[in-house]
Amino acid sequence: GEPDGTAEIDDCGMCAGGNTGKIANADKDCNGICFGPFRVNASGICQCPSSHADCLRYRREKGTADASSTFRGLEGYHISVAVVTSLVFGLMVAWIGWVYATGQDDTQLSGVP
Repeated sequence: GEPDGTAEIDDCGMCAGGNTGKIANADKDCNGICFGPFRVNASGICQCPSSHADCLRYRREKGTADASSTFRGLEGYHISVAVVTSLVFGLMVAWIGWVYATGQDDTQLSGVP
């Protein structure tokens, strides 16, 4: 962009419009999630492929992993992060831990340890 131009920050936090060459909200997937994993398949269905690691963050509601309406975000779930240990290597810090999601129906969680 250029100073005082017509570009604006879109819903995904990206500078778009004006002379940036970027279309506003182009970083949303077909399900409306910024930088999300959902993609339109060859049949024209918006789906979150079960083989995609990011799809593990979505809760299976019904159907198969290939259905477009199968997954919902983990809204209403409580996310806990536990740090088991942290290591310092010079200026780099690494940590080992886990993430646990709990909700009203844990049996529908998919791929969350």
